[in-house]
Amino acid sequence: MNNLAKIFIVLNFVLSIFFLASAGVLLAKTDEWRAKYEAEATTHKSDVAALTTEKSQIAQTLTTTSGDLSKSKSELGEANISREKYQHDWEAEQKTNNELRKSVEDASQTLKTIQQTVASAQEQIGSMQKGKEEAEQKMREAVEKQRVAEAEVTRLKSESEDKSGQVGKLSEQIADLNTKLEQAQTQIRIAIENGFDMSKLAAMPAINGKIVEVDMKTGVVVLSVGAQAEIKKGYTLHVYRGQDYIGMVRVDAVYPDLSAASVVKLAPGKEIQKLDDVATRL
Repeated sequence: MNNLAKIFIVLNFVLSIFFLASAGVLLAKTDEWRAKYEAEATTHKSDVAALTTEKSQIAQTLTTTSGDLSKSKSELGEANISREKYQHDWEAEQKTNNELRKSVEDASQTLKTIQQTVASAQEQIGSMQKGKEEAEQKMREAVEKQRVAEAEVTRLKSESEDKSGQVGKLSEQIADLNTKLEQAQTQIRIAIENGFDMSKLAAMPAINGKIVEVDMKTGVVVLSVGAQAEIKKGYTLHVYRGQDYIGMVRVDAVYPDLSAASVVKLAPGKEIQKLDDVATRL
C-alpha cells in the first residue's frame, strides 16, 4: 500500500468519526442510541487511536519518503551534472583522440616522406660514390697521362736540343753549300755558255719534301730530301704553302738526307719560309 492510499484511508476514518459523532449526538437522546453510540464510540475510539498511530507512522513514513525523494532528486541532479560533465569530458576525450589520430596519421605520412627522402638520398649517395670512383679513376688516368706527357716533354726537349745541334751543323753546311752553290752556279753558267742543253737531263721522279733552312739574302735553301730520296743535282722543285704557290728552287748540291738548292723564281709578293712544302711535280 502506498502513502497516498494510506492518506485516503485516514481521511475516510476521519470522516467516519465525524459521521459517528453526528450520529452519537442524535443517539444521545435515547439510552439505546446512547449505549450503541458509546459502544460504537469506544470501538471508533480504538479505531481512531489505531488510525492515529497509523497516521503518525504514515506521516513519519511520508516525511522520510519526502526526505528520500528530496535526497533522490538532489542525487539525480548531481547525477545529471556528473553525467553532463562526463559527457563533456567524453566529447573532449573524443576530440583529443581524433586530434591524436590525425597527428598519428600526419606523423605516419611525414615518416613515409622522410623514408622516401632517405631512400632518395641513399640513391644520390650511391650515384655520388660512383661518380667519385669514376672521378678518381679519371684522375688516375689524368695523372698517368700527365706522367706520359712529362716524359714526352722531356723527350721532345732532348730532341729539341739534338735538333738545335743539327741546325747548327746545318748552318755550317749551308755556309759551305753557299760556297759550293756559287761554284756550281758558275759552272752551270759556263756550261750553258758552252752550249750545254739542260733539257737533256733525265725526267725527274715525284719527290716531296720540306724547306728546313732559308737564306733569302743569298737565295739558298736547304731541303729535307737528299740522295736517299733519289734527288739529283739540277732537279727543280716547286715551293708551295698550302694552296699558295711560292716559287721554284733548283738543286745545287745533294747529300744523303739533305740537299741545297738556289731560288730560281718567286711568285709576286711571296717569300720562301722554313717548313714550306717542295715537290718536283705539282
